[in-house]
Parts: sequence; structure tokens; C-alpha cells
Amino acid sequence: MAVFVTRSEMKSLWKPSLGSMIRECKRNRKAPHGLVELIRHNLYAEYVSYDAGTEVYEIGVNESINRAKTYPTIKVYTFSLHELEQKLKTSYKSTRYDLEFYAKILTGKDLSDQVLVL
Repeated sequence: MAVFVTRSEMKSLWKPSLGSMIRECKRNRKAPHGLVELIRHNLYAEYVSYDAGTEVYEIGVNESINRAKTYPTIKVYTFSLHELEQKLKTSYKSTRYDLEFYAKILTGKDLSDQVLVL
């Protein structure tokens, strides 16, 4: 069954949903799946790791220009929960593909579910 959302619904859900995921991360001391998917999508991360002891996310981004036959060059970035929340808030994208992805994550749908943005 398809889910229908509007651009304005996604825009209005963005910041409160991020805040909710960050609070869940602090409370449960583990990274929520939806937050990991958003980090991977918006920050182009190859991997995401959360250290609950220090409340720091480590994110690996492939910075290789060309596909190499060897291992890619992964640059590692670390963000506190607050820094990550701010970075994600400003990384909002409004293409149809991105909005459909956000709708799946923010409404708890499976990534294979059909979502239509109006």
C-alpha cells in the first residue's frame, strides 16, 4: 500500500523527528536505525558508529575521486550528538528522491515500501 505525503509535511517533520531520534539515542544509549540511515544518506557515510560512553558518532566517508582497484580512502569524522543534530538539520534536501526517503524513515516504513510525494 502506498503512503502519500506532501513536501510541507516532510519539511515540518524534519527537525522534530531529528530531535526525537537524538533523545532516543541518549535514552537508549544506542543509535536508532532511522538515525543511522539518515546519517548515511545525508552525509554520504560509508559507515556509522556510535560510542555511548562519550556520546560521539564516528562517520566514515569515502573521499576517493575515482573507483580504485584497492581499498577506498575513508576519511573519519567525529561528531557529538549536538553537533550531529545541527549538521543533519542543515543537510535537508528537497528532491523527490530525498523526500521519499525521508518519508520512509520518519514514518517508520520499510525502505522497500512505496511512498509518493505530492
